[in-house]
Amino acid sequence: MRRYVPVLALSTILFLGACEGQVDTPVTGPPPAASTLPLLAAGPHVGLIYSAPAPAAQPTLDAAFNLAINNGLRGYQLSIPWSRLEQVAGVIDTAYLNNLLSNVSNAGLVPYLVIPTVDTNQLALPTDLVDPGDSTQLAPGLTFDDPAIVNRMHVLLDEVVPRLVAHGGFYLSVGNEVDVWLAANPAAEGHFANFMDDARMHAQSIDTRLAVGATVTYGVIANDLTLLQLLQTASDNMAFTYYPLNPDFTVRNPNQVAGDLATMLAAVAPDPLLLQEVGYPSGYSIPTNGSSEELQRQFVQAIFNALVGQPRIRFCSLLHLADWSSAELDTFQAYYGINDPLFREYLGSLGLREHATGNAKTAWTQFIQGLNSL
Repeated sequence: MRRYVPVLALSTILFLGACEGQVDTPVTGPPPAASTLPLLAAGPHVGLIYSAPAPAAQPTLDAAFNLAINNGLRGYQLSIPWSRLEQVAGVIDTAYLNNLLSNVSNAGLVPYLVIPTVDTNQLALPTDLVDPGDSTQLAPGLTFDDPAIVNRMHVLLDEVVPRLVAHGGFYLSVGNEVDVWLAANPAAEGHFANFMDDARMHAQSIDTRLAVGATVTYGVIANDLTLLQLLQTASDNMAFTYYPLNPDFTVRNPNQVAGDLATMLAAVAPDPLLLQEVGYPSGYSIPTNGSSEELQRQFVQAIFNALVGQPRIRFCSLLHLADWSSAELDTFQAYYGINDPLFREYLGSLGLREHATGNAKTAWTQFIQGLNSL
């Protein structure tokens, strides 16, 4: 799921003031493996994406987000494409990143950062590295492990890694839902794994504690376990996005959540499980995708039941506080090239609150109760 346009609402919660960060304690012996997430405090960390609110709803949504923080919200997932950080070839502009990281840490949340080089079915690299006639392909003659790309990523990581760690960040994903693009471009699998591995090693030459990997969809376990295993060898931790849907974008029953999470835990064992995004649509008032506010509530309840019972789930970010606007849905449908009305209904009802009014759906109370259960 593409979430990085726009990300601005966190600036509205800065009145909370800076919270005390985690204090490093002296450690003797060999440093812990990055895959154990040494920069992340003990226990599960729940995040909630705050997308751009409707102006009339912003006071209500600001108050709701603050309520979540006061009840135990602990993390925040940021997604910033490489093309946003390097809009001019060779020039890294960190002003936007600095602002977002400061907003997150000042709110007392730990940042989880995604740089979606691959972004589901598209590429998000600097424009000179992408085919000008096809945004899903690299520029002619390039592969992901080409020095022209690898060395540029080094320059980016030199700027990003120190800032991320200084603001309490613990994980960096260098690709979002990469299995979707790789399924369409299987010849690139080995090249992308090499790119991931090199990015991981370079990031850890700057700070050995930062875990680095990439994000896949839950579907990769059933669709291409060999690809998942290839990517795992190149990463400290794999992260997942999880939306329990059928292929036609109708919803699966929330009673399947526990089994799905157990499958993901087994796939990454013995490492911790990172859930970059989880979400479940509430459907429209006359549901066509088979969902409802009650089913969305049951999904949220099932997620928190798993967080309580499965200590290896260390990070779980819900998408999202409030639904997207109609204009944003138009953008997403054009980006993904999917005009199916069930796809729009799925995207358009993922929020725990309504976009226009900020009013709570049934799942919101369940979410706050879940935070208190951790």
